[in-house]
Amino acid sequence: MDRRDFMKSAAGLGVGCLAAEAPLPGQAPAAAKRTARLKQSVTRGVFGRGAVFEDTCKLAAELGFKGYDLIYPQDWPTLKKYGLISTMAYAAPANPAPAGAGRGAAPGAPVQPPAAASPGARADAPSVAGQPPAQAVPGQTRGGQGRSGAPGGPPNRFNQPAGPNVANRTRPSLPSSMELNIRENHDEQEKLISEAVDNCAANGVPNVIVFSGYRVAGGMSDQEAADNCVSILKRVKARAEDKGVNICLELLNSRVNHRGYIFDHMDWGVEVMTRVDSTRVGILYDIYHAAIDDGDVSRYIHNNIKWIKHFHTAGVPGRYQLDDDQELNYRYIAKVIADLGFDGFVGHEYNPSAGADPTACLKQAFEIFNI
Repeated sequence: MDRRDFMKSAAGLGVGCLAAEAPLPGQAPAAAKRTARLKQSVTRGVFGRGAVFEDTCKLAAELGFKGYDLIYPQDWPTLKKYGLISTMAYAAPANPAPAGAGRGAAPGAPVQPPAAASPGARADAPSVAGQPPAQAVPGQTRGGQGRSGAPGGPPNRFNQPAGPNVANRTRPSLPSSMELNIRENHDEQEKLISEAVDNCAANGVPNVIVFSGYRVAGGMSDQEAADNCVSILKRVKARAEDKGVNICLELLNSRVNHRGYIFDHMDWGVEVMTRVDSTRVGILYDIYHAAIDDGDVSRYIHNNIKWIKHFHTAGVPGRYQLDDDQELNYRYIAKVIADLGFDGFVGHEYNPSAGADPTACLKQAFEIFNI
């Protein structure tokens, strides 16, 4: 989608998502807008491929969004121009990141032509951050959700990788990956996280993202990984508390998209949070990922809301928009979150399906959570 097509989309609703109903002739106008109980943010993917970053900021602000996730600091002034804030920051800087970079440019990775994706990974996967892709594990096939073949191809919602649930790696992760399970990286990660927290506090950014790391063949146990994550998070929690910035450990599914990811079940993450015991260290609860590996989404949210600092949304299966062509009842989930008095952000992180109008889909997502 080029800039002209994107702006046409922004000017009016298209096909692929539901539009809000307009009043009929003679019908009384809608009541004044109520104060929304939930704050919402966006990610780059919801605007479709090829959208110009500044155009996406303008549209997000016009639709009522308050923030934009996973944008590098050099683009924070553009967010501010449109009254938006950065709502989820990377803990490691890009080296360097192009203007308009966000999710999709791996934290700490140099700008270069994209390498072949590792099996089961989506474009924003942290599994290859700061390092080249490793060789595939024998017997493991390419999985992941989304479209098969060339971009814009037919939906392939039901792919599932085969083989062992381990990452395709031949070398340890780098500190800039912000995968916290490798103790040898902790000294450098403590420095990077501390710098990110300070920068976020100075710029009104509420959250910093980190990851658990990945299982590898013959590698550490999940318990050892938990111990290591607790260790580094305890080292940085005082700074986060002092600066008023949340450090958010993201839950990702390992069944489909992120093979071998350690924090693939909420119970593991809650154990880590309980041991760290900080008001400023919590969980980025990605509802799409949680639904795939745990299910029981509303109960997990209700029983663990004290640890959740941020949400991400997407349709299941496929990680497409929040329409009727997916299985999650997002209206109910939104009500559960709002009724709990959640005061963080709900960030939308889906990819519009082929033929869908990105602006219409984004309006629909906003309306669902505008309660």
